[in-house]
Amino acid sequence: MAEVLAAVASRESSGAASVWRFSPDSVRRALDVGWTADAVIAKLEAIATNGVPQPLTYLIRDVERRHGAIRASTAVCCLRSDDAALLAEVAADRRLRGLGLRLLAPTVLAGAKPLPETIAALRKAGYAPVEESADGIAVLETVTRRRTALAPRSRPNDSRALAATPSRTVAGAVDDGRTLARTLLGRPDGKVPGSPVAPIGPRLGFDDLDEDDGSFVGFPPPRRPQTRYPRVPRRRWY
Repeated sequence: MAEVLAAVASRESSGAASVWRFSPDSVRRALDVGWTADAVIAKLEAIATNGVPQPLTYLIRDVERRHGAIRASTAVCCLRSDDAALLAEVAADRRLRGLGLRLLAPTVLAGAKPLPETIAALRKAGYAPVEESADGIAVLETVTRRRTALAPRSRPNDSRALAATPSRTVAGAVDDGRTLARTLLGRPDGKVPGSPVAPIGPRLGFDDLDEDDGSFVGFPPPRRPQTRYPRVPRRRWY
């Protein structure tokens, strides 16, 4: 008897004559652990001397009628759409079984995976979901700009490195201007093979140059342009 009363009622006093109070909360506790209204009434009739009072029977039946009217469950994310057929298709899609989607209402789906993972899986499956805030406003995503890696620019070679690097068109390395001139001329006497250009040296008036090695190229001095005045016709002034 004490076990039955402790399951469906609350003790208010203890002693030789204990007082137990029945309330909607105490009856609900019995229904939460799996009891039914008929089971509660049957157990109370078994221990009651004069039967179960009618108001207590009404109370137990009323609590059972309202018990479970609201269901609570854990949902990591929620999907909603005005298109009930689309949500039914998403819920039945085999590619989305890993999301743990279940249909709570014709227009509401609950998921067991985080929202970013759910959105990524839906887009991979060909759907186009949009994230929304708690106020029902669409959340716009920020576009990440990606720049193409630029090819490294070639730095101009050092003049010293060029001087120390052999040229592909001129055989041999050039250490100074005389060696370069001698290599370009092709002859140590200062004449270019097969060229009508006059040889260098004192014949061109460059007596102060070193003509022994023929390393300098001489050019004739530039001609000074002659000034020409316009001819004025003679007129007779008389």
